[in-house]
Amino acid sequence: MNDTTNNHATVRRKVWMGILILVVVSIGSGGYVLYTQWNRIQQIDTLTRQIAGHTRQLRQLTVDLEKTSLQIQRQRDDFALLSDIQQQQNQKIIAISGHAAQTWKRQQIEQLLLQANRNLILYRDPIAAENLLKLADNLLAQLHDPILNPIRSALRTDMLTLQSFTPPDIDGIFTSLEALIGHIEHLPTHTSEHLAQQQQLRTSSPSASQNWFGERMDALVGLVRIRRLHSDPALIEPDQDVFLRQNLTLTLSNAQLSILAGHEKIFRQNIKEAKKWLSTYSLDSAQKDSFVAELDTLLKYTLDTPLVKIDRALSLIRTENKLANP
Repeated sequence: MNDTTNNHATVRRKVWMGILILVVVSIGSGGYVLYTQWNRIQQIDTLTRQIAGHTRQLRQLTVDLEKTSLQIQRQRDDFALLSDIQQQQNQKIIAISGHAAQTWKRQQIEQLLLQANRNLILYRDPIAAENLLKLADNLLAQLHDPILNPIRSALRTDMLTLQSFTPPDIDGIFTSLEALIGHIEHLPTHTSEHLAQQQQLRTSSPSASQNWFGERMDALVGLVRIRRLHSDPALIEPDQDVFLRQNLTLTLSNAQLSILAGHEKIFRQNIKEAKKWLSTYSLDSAQKDSFVAELDTLLKYTLDTPLVKIDRALSLIRTENKLANP
């Protein structure tokens, strides 16, 4: 009886122990499942918050992108407007530049024609004047303006008129005078002839008495100088011969200056003074004859050559420039 009771008690304990184990296992399993679910919920919540944050960032980026797109569009519109303005300005500049270039060329043509007239009137230089007219004609051709054709026609007329002008040979006259100046020292004068005769007497073989007398006279030369009143103006003191020739040199030099200045009257006066000098102080000789012949040739030149007018084109271009730039 007791054994049976003990057996039943043992069975009960085992059953309760089994039940208790099952309960503990069930509780543990339930707690583990709950913990796992809670962790998943936390992870989902974290992911949700992260997604929400990314969503807000994406929205902000979308807003910023829209603003940037608007700014880019505005900049494109502004750039297009500036391009239009720039294109208009370029067109205006091109128009102004073309007009300014034509105006500048016209003014340059006027200055070239003015300088050509100055070279012909003031300097009597038809070669330089013709070169300036050719430059003006080339500029007129570059303008391609039919309105300027009358000016170009007048310019061609001026060029033909200039070609008929024959200026005096200033360089030839100047070099002829220069050659005459270099020949002055070879002209025989009364004084040089007298000196030559005295030298010939001194070099001749004198006697002993003449030697003695000559030595005494040479000793007195430094003490006494005898001068005579010149009945013949061509015979001057021997030491003045160099100044006599210098006088002729200055006369011909003045003739050179007068021809460069275009003073024909003064030029002829100097040439006549040189001829008078030759007739007064120079001995008859081949040198004198050639010298006088050259002076007579120079007197045949005419410096005051009538000038031609080349102001037709200049008058027309001045009128055209005034009308173009009132």
